[in-house]
Amino acid sequence: MSQQSTTPLFDNLWSINRLSEYLDVPVSTLRDWVHKRSIPFVKVGRHIRFDLTDIATWLKKRSVGCRL
Repeated sequence: MSQQSTTPLFDNLWSINRLSEYLDVPVSTLRDWVHKRSIPFVKVGRHIRFDLTDIATWLKKRSVGCRL
């Protein structure tokens, strides 16, 4: 398999540090959510990665609407 064909898949996977900065949430909170299985994640060997598509869906499900 060529490097070029695998790049889009891995571009969509973020490290816990990168997601922490993006969401402005401490890494320890993300680790707790992973431990509790309350956030979608991918294991790549011993590393935790987050698929941005899964995270976007997860965030939309947690959106709180305004009641009028």
